[in-house]
Amino acid sequence: MIDDHVENGETRRSVRCEQHGVFYNPTESPGCVICQREAEPGRARSTSPLTIVLALLSAVVAILVYGASSWSDPGPITADDSTPGLAETSSSGYKGPGSNLDPAPYRSQIEAVESVLFQNKPAELMTADRASSAIMKLSEEIGKSPQGRAVSTELLFLSGRISSEADSGYSVMNLQRARSSWEEIRAQHFSEAAWFQHSTSQTDQAQTRPEPKADPGIVRSLQRCASDMELLITGSRSEIEAFGEPYVDAAEGSAELSRLVNRWNVWSRRWSEDVDRIGSRMPAQVPFDGPSELLSAYNDLSRSLNSLQVLPIGANDSGMPFKGLRQSRLEQAEIGIRQARQSLSELD
Repeated sequence: MIDDHVENGETRRSVRCEQHGVFYNPTESPGCVICQREAEPGRARSTSPLTIVLALLSAVVAILVYGASSWSDPGPITADDSTPGLAETSSSGYKGPGSNLDPAPYRSQIEAVESVLFQNKPAELMTADRASSAIMKLSEEIGKSPQGRAVSTELLFLSGRISSEADSGYSVMNLQRARSSWEEIRAQHFSEAAWFQHSTSQTDQAQTRPEPKADPGIVRSLQRCASDMELLITGSRSEIEAFGEPYVDAAEGSAELSRLVNRWNVWSRRWSEDVDRIGSRMPAQVPFDGPSELLSAYNDLSRSLNSLQVLPIGANDSGMPFKGLRQSRLEQAEIGIRQARQSLSELD
């Protein structure tokens, strides 16, 4: 841009610098003052604040773009990665802390667990306690490491399930089911080791309990007790019903009530002797690992015997049970006898 103006009576021509916007006289200098300063030797070229801001923004954008592309696909985690405890899995990827634990530090605890779960014989009454205790100790040892907390929790629940299944020592555990659960946990959380035990058909066969057989002598004793109780009930029912109702057939405090109670007490002593005689023929117990039908029959007859034993006992002041209670106790005994006979009939 050219600008002619009058200065001290003389016409002077000025030109606007296209780079810096400053006017200068082209007849006196080749450029504006700023251009001349920048052209001086040794003077550093200054950078405008706007240029600095644009450069910083460009750097930030570049970092963000590079970061997004880097984080979007980190690639598979391999066994060569520097992070301890991480490993590549074939199907579901990294499974979290505790995957592929080295079993060597826990060898003694693992071998204690497998000595029970892979034993070459059927489970016994205390097998569940041994298995649960061994698994609990392994859980506690592994739980000391942050990488082992996941498997430690699973082992804790397995130990609890075994204890619960065994019903506090009154039945034997299912070794096959516990062994299968352990092998699943071991495969998921531990690296394979040559000293691990594995299920085989021989293991299953060794741990399978033979089909229990009922002791013929016990069966005969239970059948005889059932028959004796039936005869006692049948022969005494009419006599029991013939006794009147206390406080109904005999008034409270009356001589008639006293005579009624005395006759009942005499009859009760004979009744108790007969019931005790039947009870003396009952087997003291049946094998816990015998047929379930035999155990059911024994329990049903034991409850029937108890109903007959308490039949003479009343809860009122006279000590003589009301007629309805006597009838109820007889019916309970008869129900148990019928159920016991059904169970005995199902035995081979």
